[in-house]
Formats: sequence, structure tokens, C-alpha cells
Amino acid sequence: MKQLLPLIGGAVGGLIVLGLVMMWLLSGGITTDGKLDLAMRLLDEGRWDVAGRIARDLAEAVDGETDAQWHYVQGVSKLQAIGDDLDRPQHRVELSKATDHLTKADELGFPIGYRGKGKFYLGWCYFHTYRFEEVSNIFKEPHELWPLRRSDAYRMDVEANLRKMPPDYTQAEKQIAAWEATPGMSDSEKARIELARAQFEFAHERYPDLEKHLLKVPDYVPEHIEASLWRGRWRIEQSVTLSEDSPERVQLLAEARKIIH
Repeated sequence: MKQLLPLIGGAVGGLIVLGLVMMWLLSGGITTDGKLDLAMRLLDEGRWDVAGRIARDLAEAVDGETDAQWHYVQGVSKLQAIGDDLDRPQHRVELSKATDHLTKADELGFPIGYRGKGKFYLGWCYFHTYRFEEVSNIFKEPHELWPLRRSDAYRMDVEANLRKMPPDYTQAEKQIAAWEATPGMSDSEKARIELARAQFEFAHERYPDLEKHLLKVPDYVPEHIEASLWRGRWRIEQSVTLSEDSPERVQLLAEARKIIH
């Protein structure tokens, strides 16, 4: 019961904040611009739920053809609500709406001080809606957009280049090199670079080089799990090209089971 108290307190506190904010907004003592400024601050503080509610309530009060700030709040709050749960049909609908809002905000010009974040979120939308050419256009200089999310941007750009039809291997390799040259990388970020290099080698079916990069991922970072899955995957991929009674196939599958399990 004692463990539940902080959770209950946090939930109640969140409801109180939401209630106070909505009472203040409904009192009529704040302008539309002021409400949007508040919504932006709430987004920065992680209260995307309240920010989204404010933006939705302002739908009839703003000019959707000229108000980049409103589109930014709408787009980002929808993305935060979705999170990484992109498989639900309703979430795909919301992702499409978020993409439209952020595309419009980009056309109008993202709010001052939010261009980097806005471009990152738009690139994230393009990546998850399979618009890989647009991803590359957004993430030409990932480290300059939003330094905190630089590795996320590099990862998406590398993968987007590999998934284009046809793949752009030259640009993918260029971005991996730029990512690797970025100073101040954490161990986790370095592991993600090795995963990107492994994915590049996988696309070329260069399995020994792929394995070499995967083995560089240390076991104390979260990316180690993904590295293990990749080590199993390439063995399975290679095994299907061999006959069922091939000793090499049997060995590859045995190694894959051992790695994954």
C-alpha cells in the first residue's frame, strides 16, 4: 500500500494541475496567444495531455492557415499520446494527423526556438509513414537539429537510406561516418552506431563483417538485446538458402537458437 501512495499522489496531482489550468483558461482572462504559449510550456514540461487539450479547444479560435504554433502543439501532443505504440489502427490515424499538423507548421515556419524539435518530430513522422526521401531531406545534419536526440535522428536517416527503393548505400555510409565522428557519444550511442553498421552490412549480405560489429556491443547497454537478435537473424536468413540436410544449415540454426534463447 505504501508503494501505491506516490503513484496515487502523482495521479491526483496531475488531475489537480489539469483542473486548475482548465479553470484558468475558461475564466476568459487569457488571450488565444497566451493559451498557446502556455501549451508550449506544458509540452516542454511533459504535460502533452494538457497541451493537447488546450490546442483542441482552440481549434475554432485560431487561423489554421497561418498559426504555426497551434499546428506544432497539435502535432507534438498527438505524437506524445501515441508514443511507440504504432500498430493500433487508431494510432495510425493520429500519426497521419500529427504529420499533417507538423508539415503545415514547417511550411509556415516552426515557432522561434522550436525549429530543431519541430524538424525532428516531422522526420519521425515521415520515417514511421515510410516517406524515406523526406526523412533524408529533414535529417541532413542531425546533430544540429536537436542534440539530445541526435542519435535517434541519425539512426532513422541511416535506416531510411537503406530502405529506399533503390537503397542509397552511399548516403547511408556517409551518415554513419558523420554519426561516428560526433563528439561526446555515450556508450549506448556508440552501440547504436555499431548496430547501424551491422544493418548496413546485412543489406550487403556481408555476414562476417556484420557479426564483427554486433560483437562490439557491450552487454551492459540496452542495445545488447537488439544486437543478439540481429546475430540470430542473420544466421536464420542465411540458413534458408541452404538445403535442409546441409550441416552448415543445422549449425547456423543451432547457433541462432543458442544466441536468441
